[in-house]
Amino acid sequence: MLLLTIHTLLSLNTIQPDLDYTNEGLYLPIENKLISSRCFQSGTASHYGSNDGFNGQQTSSGEIFNHNFFTAAHRTLNFGTRVKVTNTANNRSVIVRINDRGPFYSNRIIDLSTASFRSIGNLNQGLINVCLEVLN
Repeated sequence: MLLLTIHTLLSLNTIQPDLDYTNEGLYLPIENKLISSRCFQSGTASHYGSNDGFNGQQTSSGEIFNHNFFTAAHRTLNFGTRVKVTNTANNRSVIVRINDRGPFYSNRIIDLSTASFRSIGNLNQGLINVCLEVLN
């Protein structure tokens, strides 16, 4: 995996000033006025990894789960797929990479890592309504 430093991105003029870049994901502090018309799926999102024993365990893709990375579990999307997840209550979005399978509750469409969930919602809520947009 190729990691570019912020300095490299700046020199290539590819960095955008209102985005916060990280090694494993991209947090988008965007407040959209409308939910994207490219919504692939909408429903309920949950989070995992903070106090449930999953942090440090192997995911379905084979990589080690880190609840501080911007990753997620989805039932059918290919591993490595980047997905924009938008909280429909506050219109905050985060881009995550699919690296695991789940959720295993029929009323949920995606399990977000702790960091991903925290960036768009309150961890104490446990569940939020989201819209998923596949980016690649």
